[in-house]
Amino acid sequence: MDIPDIDLLITRLLEADASPQEVEALRSACAADPALALRLVREVALHRLTGAVIAGTDGDARFAAEVVARIQSSPAGEATPAPTSIQRGVEKRVRRTVFFSRVTRPLALAALVALAVGLPFLMASRESVTLTRSESVVWTGASAEMGDLLQAGRVLELSSGLAELKFPDGVSVLLEGPARLQVTGSKSARVDYGRLVARVTEVRGRGFVVDGPSGRVVDLGTEFGVSVERSGAMEVHVLEGAVTAASHQQKESVVTLQKNQAMRLGSGPSQRIPADGGVFVTNLPPVPGRAPGFIRWGFEEESGAALRNSGTGLAEPEAGASLLSAGGGNDLARRIDGKIGKALAFDGISNFAESGFEGIAGQAPRTVSLWARIPEDLTINQSYAMIGWGRVEGLGSAWQISVNPLAEDGPLGALRVGTGKAAVVGSTDLRDGKWHHLTAVMYGGSPNTATHVLLYVDGVLESATRKSVRNIDTQPSTVSHGVWMGRNLSRINSEPPQSFFFRGDLDEVYIFSAALDQPMIQQVMNGLAPES
Repeated sequence: MDIPDIDLLITRLLEADASPQEVEALRSACAADPALALRLVREVALHRLTGAVIAGTDGDARFAAEVVARIQSSPAGEATPAPTSIQRGVEKRVRRTVFFSRVTRPLALAALVALAVGLPFLMASRESVTLTRSESVVWTGASAEMGDLLQAGRVLELSSGLAELKFPDGVSVLLEGPARLQVTGSKSARVDYGRLVARVTEVRGRGFVVDGPSGRVVDLGTEFGVSVERSGAMEVHVLEGAVTAASHQQKESVVTLQKNQAMRLGSGPSQRIPADGGVFVTNLPPVPGRAPGFIRWGFEEESGAALRNSGTGLAEPEAGASLLSAGGGNDLARRIDGKIGKALAFDGISNFAESGFEGIAGQAPRTVSLWARIPEDLTINQSYAMIGWGRVEGLGSAWQISVNPLAEDGPLGALRVGTGKAAVVGSTDLRDGKWHHLTAVMYGGSPNTATHVLLYVDGVLESATRKSVRNIDTQPSTVSHGVWMGRNLSRINSEPPQSFFFRGDLDEVYIFSAALDQPMIQQVMNGLAPES
């Protein structure tokens, strides 16, 4: 019998939307085409049984996970017969599952009868996993290229950077280095260490499995993050939808986690923990198109307080800046030899610079890039405010680039974006008296824009150790000054010496009105601004 859209019919069947006529048409097609019947068995086993755990018990969840794992572990080209215990379990659970409507149950049970008399489980889809994109990846061991097909058993190991994998049936995985991931099937992966976010966009993708040293996470149609420490301890954080999580130490206990719930799996009992989706990168930055507008302060003036903007396409003509002193005197930042030409040395006491440009507002994308030389003996009060703008009275309403001075917020001396308890912190200690190229990128477009902040040191993507801010919505128009260099945004009215001012040297400060990718960042680092 000719069926015009077999995929649509199977989907309608699995969602209990098929009419009696469509069920009969699909039954006839299966009788005439054994390959189609095998495919239907796989779809029923993977998607209906896994979906059943939403309405079932922890035992159902464990059973469904076993079914999925068994099907996915079959070697390519080899079919694995279903053991009698699993056949009986399938029949028992299908009969009691609410997802099988009166219309679809006969066809589903017919498929199960075929299983019972020896019809093997069909292996997971033979479609390959694909590496679709990468950003700033440094590979450990064998590298991979965009478009590579990754068969079961392939290992990806990243010392840094981001890699996006596309699994069949609408499943995408974003892996953040340092990390080690093994593709174990078309709907499963194992993470030995590192962080990933899995997103399932199609019904057929449900049941995606992430294994780790301490447990297993099974998707129920969702978006979730998994973090695996070098010790083997795992955390799962549900961003949307739901998952089941099971510890290897508690094999009979499967827990369902909903949106904004999280759990830690380790050597001891599993523990529910506060959800923290902000620690994960959820999307890659957009592919840059035409070069954006930008401001550039090169500090090449021989004397005077004026700092010329030599950029184009952003905030002209108000983007010039001036050297100032909070004490009202002549103790301005000194001109010194820099990384490229001249630079400015700030004393950490009272001098700073201010621009007529108020800064990029809201959740708009941006990149701030500069050279900085940080002294080894930098103090807490001198660590803030290399460059910043916005209002500090709300979490995420200020955009400020600093050196992290607080151990509770992350590694001391690391690159930091944000103010107060709303910060994104990198991992490299910059307090060595040497020039470093620092870049902070936000590509925006999401309510949780903190997950869209990337930090680069010397052109290499940093692993963000802490992201304590959930939302970035910069509000420069609510303050009475423009972009500051060398002055802490939270000390607007204070006078020296109580005020916080930056001590160190700055050179080649750029503000871009878009998110730059790594090649563009390295181009700027090498003294070549992107052509507009």
